[in-house]
Amino acid sequence: MIKKNLLIAGAMLLILTAFSVNKVQAQTCVMPPSCEDLGYKQTEEDCNGVDIVLKCPTDMSKMACLGSSVSQDVSLGAILYGDGTVSSELISGKKPIGVVFDIFNRLAVALNDVKYGGIAGSDDMLWSIGSDDIPNLENCTEYDTVITTCGTDGRANTDAILANNRDSDNHVMNAINPYQPSGCSADFCKAGKWFLPSLLELKAIYNLKSSIQDTLTFLSAVGATQLLTATYWSSTERDESNMWILDMENGYQSTHLKNTGYDGCYVRPVVKF
Repeated sequence: MIKKNLLIAGAMLLILTAFSVNKVQAQTCVMPPSCEDLGYKQTEEDCNGVDIVLKCPTDMSKMACLGSSVSQDVSLGAILYGDGTVSSELISGKKPIGVVFDIFNRLAVALNDVKYGGIAGSDDMLWSIGSDDIPNLENCTEYDTVITTCGTDGRANTDAILANNRDSDNHVMNAINPYQPSGCSADFCKAGKWFLPSLLELKAIYNLKSSIQDTLTFLSAVGATQLLTATYWSSTERDESNMWILDMENGYQSTHLKNTGYDGCYVRPVVKF
């Protein structure tokens, strides 16, 4: 009887041991999370100039750029730096690249107008090639709604126009697309990240013009130039033949032919930070 009980106990022990081994094996077969899953999505180049950087334990080339030890003063009219930090003060060792004009959407306007053929406001630069209704771009025909609800995302507008005009280099999108300020050290401000503001975004710049001009004057020593009392192009389309423009002197909005040059119509890039 004792021998039989021992045999039963031994069999139970073997079953429990086998179950435990299988359980351990099942756990160790689970794939560990990747560096990207853990939030390490940047490279050393992306984090260049960022003060606080974490490296993935399993792949030190993958990083997380957490930001700067410098406090973020994200206020209207503040200076945007090439490492992604923002401050109302001029910080030694950091390169200004823009002026904040939209806190909610984190948008900043460039320190300079872009030029085509070395000339800003050149009548050789077109808004787009041909006269056609651009796919994936809203037709904003109403004067009132265009400034509030239609074609308001300059980044999406710019992408749609670029996709439709890659066969030529003399339109405004191919002047703005390669724009990259010399002080840019992070990925967000590289070439291809800047865009032509929508009419709504241009209006926001106009409404804050006094504060923006003050900051641009403050940064004139590093090459910043004032917004001109002139017409600026938006990325908002009216119809197959026309797009919207805004007069930076008085905020007046009007339309102009897309495939016709406009001497005196300027372009100021915008970036999301």
